[in-house]
Amino acid sequence: MGMTTELISVLVAVLAVGVTLGGVILTGLHGIRREMGDLRREMGDLRGEIGGVRGELSEFRRDMETRLSAVERQQARLEGLLEGLREAITGHRAT
Repeated sequence: MGMTTELISVLVAVLAVGVTLGGVILTGLHGIRREMGDLRREMGDLRGEIGGVRGELSEFRRDMETRLSAVERQQARLEGLLEGLREAITGHRAT
């Protein structure tokens, strides 16, 4: 029992569709892998930028702490001067 021409035509068509679908799938996967690689590189760049921002924020925080400490010292000094001025004007010591 031999294969008929019609059966051979159907098999060739099925194989052609299979090969075409395989090519489409592989091409799609290649594109997805390329995009994933691009995203990985971008994420690496972002990590570096985030690290830089963290460093800048840490430096800013240290500067603010230093400035706040200076303001607190100046405020304490002014409070002492005002207390001394009050005592000089009223002749009474605050409790």
